Amino acid sequence: MFNFSKKQQPEEPKRLTGPELIAKVDELDKKGVSKRDIVIACGYVKGLNYADFDGFYEQMLIDKFGVNPKNYPIGKEGRKLSYRAIVGGTGNLIIGKAYTSQMNLEPGDEFRIKLTKSGILLIPLGRSVDHIDTSEIKD
Repeated sequence: MFNFSKKQQPEEPKRLTGPELIAKVDELDKKGVSKRDIVIACGYVKGLNYADFDGFYEQMLIDKFGVNPKNYPIGKEGRKLSYRAIVGGTGNLIIGKAYTSQMNLEPGDEFRIKLTKSGILLIPLGRSVDHIDTSEIKD
């Protein structure tokens, strides 16, 4: 009789770290193995054989350069926050999730737009301009 009530979870592979990770990456890279296969061979797998590139590259930064990316605010592409935005081809100004997360903003939050001689202020509805702390404005 089969027991279908319990799903068998695939066993998590051991994630290599430290010198063992760096040596394995160097070995496989010299053999011309694809980046995806290197990530999986080093144990960085999500679900059923999906390469966990984020986890792999975070560990590589720690092991190879001594940099823990969790200690630095980064944007989606893994860069340090620049505190700049670009107007896209459609005229939209996109700020990005890294910034909205720091402000604890949620989809649907509304803002009042205040145009000044030096720029644009986005003021969350329910707050007045008088209560905005401009001492933290970054250049």
